[in-house]
Amino acid sequence: MTADVPEVLRSVGDGVATLTLNRPDRLNAWTPTMADLYRRLLDDADADDAVRVVVVTGAGKGFCAGGDLGLKATGHETDTSLPEPYVGVLRPRRIRKPVIAAINGACAGAGFTLALACDVRFAAEGAKLSSSFVRRGRVGTPGLAWLLVRMIGSAAATELLLSGRVLLAEEAQRLGIVTAVRPRDALVEDVLAYARDLAANCAPRSMAEIKRQIHAALDQDFESAVADGAATMTEARTWPEAAEGTASYMERRPPRFPPLPKGDR
Repeated sequence: MTADVPEVLRSVGDGVATLTLNRPDRLNAWTPTMADLYRRLLDDADADDAVRVVVVTGAGKGFCAGGDLGLKATGHETDTSLPEPYVGVLRPRRIRKPVIAAINGACAGAGFTLALACDVRFAAEGAKLSSSFVRRGRVGTPGLAWLLVRMIGSAAATELLLSGRVLLAEEAQRLGIVTAVRPRDALVEDVLAYARDLAANCAPRSMAEIKRQIHAALDQDFESAVADGAATMTEARTWPEAAEGTASYMERRPPRFPPLPKGDR
């Protein structure tokens, strides 16, 4: 990849920002430069009123084949003392807008963690996913075990992390890692259609609050989750989004939801 070609591409249309990992000659192997740009573009999407949903995919035949082993061999890795080292798994959870992974091919190591950190995942038929770290004499990217255990349970997560084996998209769907599997040549367009539907018909403020509730619930007891939900539901009834949602339904027209309130993070 030449210096003047970004390692992550960005395009915006119909309320959807598409971030494309852009090192196709290396199956989009992860680099510190890519990590920094990815985090910055997620922050930009969160602040951009023209963006309501984010889609993440890879250029060429792979999604992200993991950390660039060439950089690892020379020791040029991101400082692990940083609050969000290397992949940046915290950022997709922190932004208010849905982040959807379109796993178009190889998804391993750091790329596997990157996909798990997204809110929703779709995969191409036959795409190969793997944690792979144990087979390279390493341990998982920070946050990987936490994400995988909560996604598929400790037994299944333990087996995958200890073996580092490859699983195909179809098994990943059965385990609950990906929502759906699509033909490879239709994957990105199908995911974009799903994202455009969210952007056009779902209130940004509602999606942001539901996303917050989902992440909060991972560490809440049931009683706390119910109390949190009750307080938020009461508040949400006063939002202009609620009035517009009812009006558009009654008038049989598409909703015209406002963008996210500024500073409502």
